[in-house]
Amino acid sequence: MDIENFSIFVRNNIYLFLIVFLLMFFLIIFQIKYIKNAKFYLSIIDSIILMNKNSSILIDIRKKEKFNKEHISGAINLEYIQNLNKDYSKIDILKNNKKKDILLVCDFGKLSNEFAIILNKLGYKKIFIIDGGIKKWKEENYPLINNITIKKGK
Repeated sequence: MDIENFSIFVRNNIYLFLIVFLLMFFLIIFQIKYIKNAKFYLSIIDSIILMNKNSSILIDIRKKEKFNKEHISGAINLEYIQNLNKDYSKIDILKNNKKKDILLVCDFGKLSNEFAIILNKLGYKKIFIIDGGIKKWKEENYPLINNITIKKGK
């Protein structure tokens, strides 16, 4: 199809052309917004590297009972409950650390993603999620802490 035939097609189908153009425009805008608000999933190794930086905070969002049973060394427990309208911006560990890297972990990664969306809306931009959560951490035999004792995965 040459340029002349294309211009004839556009003139004859102007509404179709406008609809396609608008759909593409909104798709591009949506993708830019998604990239801007993206959360990054990190492998276990990359998570460990990030945890070893002094500027990162590891937040375990599982229930207190699960956290007390086993957790990653250095993790802070901040229980996230779905559909609870809690004002997380007033929690001290979050309030004073907007510029730090925040690494989230839960059982599998799903709740971490939901909580990352909340943090992003509160203005946090450096949000990372341990891909696969505690389950994958244990599968790869990385150590967990059980209150006092260190426990190997699986």
